[in-house]
Amino acid sequence: MSIGLKRGTVKLVPYDTNWANHFQEKKKKLSRILARDNLIAIEHIGSTSIPGLLAKPLIDILLTVKDLQKAKEWIPALEKIGYHYKDENDPRRLFFTEGPEEIRIAYIHIAQQGSEYVDEALAFRDYLLANPGAVHEYELLKIKLAKSYPKNRAEYTKSKEDFIQKVISATKTGKNWGEL
Repeated sequence: MSIGLKRGTVKLVPYDTNWANHFQEKKKKLSRILARDNLIAIEHIGSTSIPGLLAKPLIDILLTVKDLQKAKEWIPALEKIGYHYKDENDPRRLFFTEGPEEIRIAYIHIAQQGSEYVDEALAFRDYLLANPGAVHEYELLKIKLAKSYPKNRAEYTKSKEDFIQKVISATKTGKNWGEL
């Protein structure tokens, strides 16, 4: 299997074209069980959605919904098909993991349409898809941080925040990577 990683660890692997297939399989399954009256989109986000980018082998899925509170009704259905709800007490999103702690496979992020959470997740992904220079710089940063924090995913993630905010700022100003 080309996906899966122990909880809390950081291990980067070369891009695998099967990640897009894994996402499509999960998208089909989710589309069949989730109420269409609230679901707007199911998107592949995160590093596994960027061709060529080294990534932790975990599929990040963003479900954009009309009403985040109403999406809480999906918790039992998602748990029934193997996703575990993590009550983070975060008003911006609902968060689920797939797989045991020894081999996490996927994350589901559920957020409301028009929210900063959705807008920034999609803007970051789309900017990287359009800017190879940003992908290269991001990859170098990820390699450095993975070496520094192989067993501390929280610190690894926190240490990427300045870069992520730089990209999000670029999306708002319309600047290409070389112009920053």
